[in-house]
Amino acid sequence: GVRLLAVFSGVADVDAVNLSMSRLASEDLAVTVAEEAVLLAVLSNTLFKAALAVGVGSGAFARRVVVYMATSAGIGIAAWALW
Repeated sequence: GVRLLAVFSGVADVDAVNLSMSRLASEDLAVTVAEEAVLLAVLSNTLFKAALAVGVGSGAFARRVVVYMATSAGIGIAAWALW
């Protein structure tokens, strides 16, 4: 439930998910679920922005954005997996 909601909410705004998960983790929600939800929100936001760059931007712009965002997402996933 929480993870799926984070994926859909993250498309529009990561800050709201981050603040909500921080508050819920200090109350009822397991910290691991909260951190996964934030990561999923960030990833969905990143993917949405990359798709937007591909759909709207020029070829050179889209390639540059996709490379940077894929690198950023990869580093985030690797850091989470190693943590």
